[in-house]
Amino acid sequence: MKTSGTYTFKSSGSLDAYGYLYKTKFDSSSVLQNRISADDDGAGNGQFQLTEYLDSKFEYILVFTTYYQRTQGKFKVTASGPDKLSLI
Repeated sequence: MKTSGTYTFKSSGSLDAYGYLYKTKFDSSSVLQNRISADDDGAGNGQFQLTEYLDSKFEYILVFTTYYQRTQGKFKVTASGPDKLSLI
């Protein structure tokens, strides 16, 4: 992302999804550290929606997870904002 601005991340699919957005790094042993946003059902139907101002000087990490452990299924995450984003 080369342009700072407001970006939205939204999940869709058959899974009960949670989304977490982290600034600079994600540490699974300290999940609150660097977390800037979290959502469960903001997009309705068990899907998350996160809308945040992102500064192009930083890297952000989006974590997708589910309510139930060991859940499998198809899902999609879309990102929109003033610039293209790479979701890897």
